[in-house]
This record gives sequence, structure tokens and C-alpha cells, in this order.
Amino acid sequence: MTAELIGLLTAVLGLVAAIITLWAVLGQKKRDVALITPPEDQETRALIERTIWERKPPQRPAIYESSRPPIIVVANMKGGVGKTTITSNLGAHFSSDPQNKRVLLIDFDYQGSLSQTVLGQAGITDVSMSAHHLLLGKKATEDALNFAPPMRFRERDRGQVRLFRATYPFATVENELFVQWLTNPDQEVRYNLLRYLDSADFKSAYDIVLVDCPPRITTATINALSAASHLLVPTQPDGLSIPGAEYFSRQLMRMREEAFPNLKLLGVIPSITLVATGLRPVEEAELRELEIKLREIWPAAARSNGEIVMRTAFVPRTHAIRDAAGKGIAYFRDAKAKQVFVRAGAEVTQRL
Repeated sequence: MTAELIGLLTAVLGLVAAIITLWAVLGQKKRDVALITPPEDQETRALIERTIWERKPPQRPAIYESSRPPIIVVANMKGGVGKTTITSNLGAHFSSDPQNKRVLLIDFDYQGSLSQTVLGQAGITDVSMSAHHLLLGKKATEDALNFAPPMRFRERDRGQVRLFRATYPFATVENELFVQWLTNPDQEVRYNLLRYLDSADFKSAYDIVLVDCPPRITTATINALSAASHLLVPTQPDGLSIPGAEYFSRQLMRMREEAFPNLKLLGVIPSITLVATGLRPVEEAELRELEIKLREIWPAAARSNGEIVMRTAFVPRTHAIRDAAGKGIAYFRDAKAKQVFVRAGAEVTQRL
């Protein structure tokens, strides 16, 4: 056997081995990677089966059952999935023609990304904090509303958008309020935001509320969920982000019955997708797995909305949307970006 033939056979065998290895890797079920499994030891189970917010059954105020305009919380346990981008651009969409809704934006994330985005679009450099007043609950409703002055993005705007701002000290306020509640459980803090949003002063100032939450269940997140009518969950359709949406849903369902039983899942928006024209097959596969799991967790949402994953509302990864982050609202800066959120807004409106 010649050296050339031996070399050829070696190369062929190496190629076959590589193909077999690749096939084995690709053949693994992705659900095994994304599966949220509980710990095996009972000590850890006891720590995570119930969250701190479930320790004392909340005393819901009577206004919890009253009627209000839509209050949408945009949240997920996973960071970097486009929550702020979706919140700000949906706010722009709802405030513009032909909707012309009065939009109240609430930044409940201490990082203040929504505040920077909206203020940047309005040409305002003051990033002073105001959203903490909604948590503390000490201001009269009329006074509290004054901390969210109208934002004007264009000359023809009538100030349809108001913004409660957050920045880094907001985390300190949350922590202090949480400690107060732990040491004095009778001092209920979960419904402070609800009391404001249900007041005549606030309801006369807005037609829809969008709340941007951090990727954690914090004092502010609990306030948002306890006031909300609907939950919107953005997620990237990949193996790193899908588990966050599932775990977040399972956590909420554990506390939902006592803490916020009227909360409805509006849907899951695929965000930062790979191409502008539609979802790639690999993304579709991830979303199918998520749909199966969320139908089990949110059966009522599946019955009322059909598919939980809002495939037609996908938000692609584009330069215009990415470059506007923290500086302005892509809806007002780029025609193609505007069409993305017109499409997403239409789906949200239909589900509301």
C-alpha cells in the first residue's frame, strides 16, 4: 500500500469520525439543555420552593378588583433580551397616529435604560429619579403625577407620553423598602403602585401603562405585577435565553394565586432575532419548545390567545434598533424600525 493511499485512507477515516461526532452533538435534543430541573436535596428545595414574597399572604386592597386601562409589565428573568427596547418603542407606537393614546412609562429598573432612551429622544439631559415615589407611596396622587412630566419627541406632540424615571439610587430605595417590609410585615408595600394607578388623577392622565422591569423579582417588580393587567415577556429565541422565560413563568405561577391572581400573560415576543424578514428554522425550533412548556404553565393564556409565542411580533437585530438604544427611540428614527414596532403593536393591541 503506497504512502499516498495510506494518507488518503487516514484523511477519510478522520472525516468520517468528525461527521459522526458532529451528528452526535446535533442529534442531542435541545430540550435537555434548556430543561429547568429542581435540585435533588430537600434542603435546597425548601429554600426555593417558595419565594420571600409568599411568606405572608398579601392583603389585597379592594381596588385590586376595580377596572383600569391596560397596565402592561414588560419583564423576564433574563437580561439583555430587549425589554427596554420593546417598552420604549411600543410606547412610541401607542402614542402616535392613529392610536394617539396617552402613555405612561414607568422605569422600575435601577439601571435606568428606559429613562435614558426616552429622555435622549426628548432631548432632556436630566436623569433625576422619580419612579421611587411610586414605591414609597407617601406622595399625594396629584403631587406624584407631577414627577412624570410630559415628554415631547416631535414639534407636533401634545405630550402624550409621561415618564417616571429611575437611576442607580433606585436600588437602594428598593432594598430599604424590602427590609422595612421584612421587619414589619403588617406594613404592606406590594400595592403602592396599584393605589396610584387606580387613582382618579392617574387614570385621567393615561390610556395605557408600560412598566419596564429589571431581570429579577424585586420590590419594584412585585409592585408592577401586583398592579398589572397583563405581562409581556421578551426573549431571544436561543438556548441561553429560553430557560429564563420558562423559569420566570414558573416562579410567577407559584405566587400568582395569592399575590396577583388577575394577571394575564399577554404573550412572549421573540426579540433580537437573526434576520429582519422572519424567524430562522433554529429560532422556530427553540420557540416551539418554549410554547409547549408555557402552555402547561399558562393554560388560560393558551385558551384565550391561541399561541403564546407572538411570532408575528418578532423584533429583529438591526443596526437602527441597536444604535438607538440608550440614546433615543428607533420608532422615531428609522422607517424600517418603525414598521417592526407597528407590527408588534398591532399584535399587542389585538391580544388586549
